[in-house]
Amino acid sequence: MDREQWGKAHSYLSRASRAPSDPFLKAEILHKDGEALRALGRFRESLLCDRSASALYQKLRIPSERLAPLLGVSGCLRVLGRYGEARRLWAQVKKQGLDLSLAEVELERALVARGQGHFDETRQRLRRALRGLRTARSLSGRSSLQHAYWILGGLERFTGFFPQALIAFKQAERLARESGDVSAHAFALCGLAGVERVVGHARASLTIINGRIAL
Repeated sequence: MDREQWGKAHSYLSRASRAPSDPFLKAEILHKDGEALRALGRFRESLLCDRSASALYQKLRIPSERLAPLLGVSGCLRVLGRYGEARRLWAQVKKQGLDLSLAEVELERALVARGQGHFDETRQRLRRALRGLRTARSLSGRSSLQHAYWILGGLERFTGFFPQALIAFKQAERLARESGDVSAHAFALCGLAGVERVVGHARASLTIINGRIAL
């Protein structure tokens, strides 16, 4: 969906959330509106929507449904630079007994850890997320898999593990190319080129950027 479509979605969902409705339906509407607001870059408003949705699911005693809005809450906190709050959020949720072994949760928690400079934890969580995401069949799952490889590539490069970085970026590039995601493909190619440049392979780096070889 483009920005105009997300704007329309937010308009409809915002109106629907104000109408009297079943609490479960209201939670669903709030979460979807949070998603629309994130797509529009309105992270503070998205944060409020997803927090409200999570609170409603908790009140309704449907713990499994809380994970989706909690992922939205954590993502917004990261974008706003509030990594400590995001970390405390997951610690509180863990104490409440929710199953946090899902690949998407591990990926989000890896991003929180990376933002705080906990690179060993980030690597461990990314690898657990990758094990879960490799079996994904949905478009969103494959996109998350590509993103996880790209993040891992950046982490390995930053911490000096250049062969591992190349492997991760090549996986990210392949998945992006197969999905036709032009933006993700460009980011993966830049990652590959960056590693080649750092290890002194300037010609290979330039060749990748120019797209003259099939990887």
